[in-house]
Amino acid sequence: MSPDYARIKTVPDLLNSEPQFPDNTAEIASMAQFAFSSGESAGALREALADYPVSSTVWDGECFADDLFLDDLLEGCFTISDERFTDDYTPPQCLPYLKKVLTHPPGSVGCTEFRQAIQRELLAGESLRREFETVYRKLTELREVIDSAGVMGCQYSTRRRIDILLQIKETIDLVAQQFGAASSGIARIRRWAEEFQQSRGYAVLRDFVEHEGRLSAVQLQLQVGFDGTVRSFKIEKVSENSDNRFYRNPLSRFWSWFRLFIRGYQVSRDELVARIVEKVFDAIDERLSLMFVLIGQMECHLASLAFSEVCRENGLETCFAEFVDEREGTSATGVFNPLLLEETESIITCDVYKRLDDMILIITGPNSGGKTRLLQAIGLLQLLGQSGFAVPAQEAVLHFKNGLFASLVANQSSRQEEGRLGTELLRIRRLFERSPAGSMIILDELCSGTNPSEGEEIFLLVVSLLKELRAEVFITTHFLRFARKLADDSSRRNLAFLQVELDDDQRPTYRFVPGVATTSLAGHIAQRLGVTRDQLLALINEK
Repeated sequence: MSPDYARIKTVPDLLNSEPQFPDNTAEIASMAQFAFSSGESAGALREALADYPVSSTVWDGECFADDLFLDDLLEGCFTISDERFTDDYTPPQCLPYLKKVLTHPPGSVGCTEFRQAIQRELLAGESLRREFETVYRKLTELREVIDSAGVMGCQYSTRRRIDILLQIKETIDLVAQQFGAASSGIARIRRWAEEFQQSRGYAVLRDFVEHEGRLSAVQLQLQVGFDGTVRSFKIEKVSENSDNRFYRNPLSRFWSWFRLFIRGYQVSRDELVARIVEKVFDAIDERLSLMFVLIGQMECHLASLAFSEVCRENGLETCFAEFVDEREGTSATGVFNPLLLEETESIITCDVYKRLDDMILIITGPNSGGKTRLLQAIGLLQLLGQSGFAVPAQEAVLHFKNGLFASLVANQSSRQEEGRLGTELLRIRRLFERSPAGSMIILDELCSGTNPSEGEEIFLLVVSLLKELRAEVFITTHFLRFARKLADDSSRRNLAFLQVELDDDQRPTYRFVPGVATTSLAGHIAQRLGVTRDQLLALINEK
């Protein structure tokens, strides 16, 4: 039976406001068929989730994923906790798929808000969230059964596949009873299951399950003595389930086998049953294939909830970003870097305000003052917010961007052909090659690889051209005198300045205030790290 995907009207898509039918559904169905038939996929269905399609986007994950340490973030903060489940169940989460979703943010605000609505509804009602987690568990358990190795031998293999068909029907029936009160995209899951129940394939599955469980009904008469033992045993009536489409009377079953035998086929009863089982699965695999994509999408929403809970356990608030028109200013209060959750017990939050979308924010201050961490937090704020996930901030008002370019990590290689200046210039060229108009651009230590006079000239060039890109730009620099000169130039109205806040002892507070830093605190940092003249002389004298 060849799949006819045109008959499927309801797609349980939890990532797109307009349901998207996966491009590779036939490939997924074929993989599921192989796993069901052979029992030798060894987890291939689960691993294949990372290759499933996600939302179309103009963002390029290679331009920001490594610099924002997405792998570390997902492993540390977005793992679905097994504490909400019972019976030692561990969610078989696929982090590569979650990363793929994050690196492919949707192309419309409507799609982002669609995802936010799902998570808001899950947060608003514990009973709905429990239903969501129950369905997620049933679907993953069904996938694991299909994806696991079977017992060798035709008889045991057939029994395994029959058990899978029984579990498929049980799962679909359960899902069709959930989410009756859901008003967000979650309701699509129930509608998908209800449409599944109305399909011809489900009717075949239902009849098979009924036939497998009730081939015939037998009425017995037992006589039991005072001591509890059976005195007599009599069969009163035997009624076969003759209305079922899989019913064959004994003569018909014998005649089917005899015709195959006359033609030279040596077919056993188990092989005949196996053929029937395969046809039953063929009737439903076109709809069942959507389930495997649904599992990954449910994981995305559960992972976002897990992120909020991890932050809350550390005394930090998260929210869902609000997106406004480019003519309005952006703001974010209580911003923090979630990458610090595993590194420190006390995370300092800060506020970031920008009046206009093309405003370039230049950040100055000492090393180890938190500038790079702030840039990471801003990048993650935009990425998570536009992806429809909870963001690391108490409140966030953002613009919808066409891309993100982050250059925060200086990668050095033994095969590097250019020096520091050449490498910096190549970084700048890559920025303009790969950043579409209307992007967010984050640069750490722009032009730090050359002398100040040449660096300042390149800095001005980059800043002027970024304005032409209509980009939202965040830059850190150690050119303090140059930054002060720019701040004093009244003609450069598209520039804003933040500096690392210092306490009374000239130590960074890891907060940021308007203005330009007056010192890099090189002496303080050198003393803290043991690199003053006296400290170095002491090391020499020890030798």
